Amino acid sequence: MTDTLSDLAIGEKGEIQEFILDNENIPYISKLTNLGFVAGGVVQLIDTAPMGDPMKVRLRDSYFALRKKEVSCIIIKKIK
Repeated sequence: MTDTLSDLAIGEKGEIQEFILDNENIPYISKLTNLGFVAGGVVQLIDTAPMGDPMKVRLRDSYFALRKKEVSCIIIKKIK
């Protein structure tokens, strides 16, 4: 089973492995890589809105509010 960033529970961390390449995801991937979401980066899910979207994510010392659709194209390896 492949985990994506949208599969993390609040407080969990994951290491970015790669992106799901798909015509639908290309604009998201471009935006995310410009923000610093690259392979090897460690992300943490901080919080979600009451309906689960958007998600507050921490990458290094920065916080981002991203839509679930945007982060569902990031494949991660969960960190215990």
